[in-house]
Amino acid sequence: MTLITLAVPVTLLDGVTGTPTSDVFALPTRAALLSWQTSFNTAPAAVSISLQVSIDGVNFVEVDSSTAVAGEVKVVSPVSALFIKVVVATNTGDKEITVVLLAKASA
Repeated sequence: MTLITLAVPVTLLDGVTGTPTSDVFALPTRAALLSWQTSFNTAPAAVSISLQVSIDGVNFVEVDSSTAVAGEVKVVSPVSALFIKVVVATNTGDKEITVVLLAKASA
């Protein structure tokens, strides 16, 4: 499991196709402000991507999602969790998906 370093971007998914689930990453602090970006090599016809967190690394809940086929950057208010992953539920057209996360300590 990879530990995310504060203020250092980490790629959760890197140019993958299909409907993958990323590896589970460890967050460095329980109160983290998260910024995440979705991007595609070519816009899919439809996409559904879920950002999920967990306290125990087993039971995950969605804290944000994206359906923007052009990609986007989103910010999630401070999250109290120890683990994070991304789940792609829909990728119509089987396009390459990249998801990057930036965690910052909450004030």
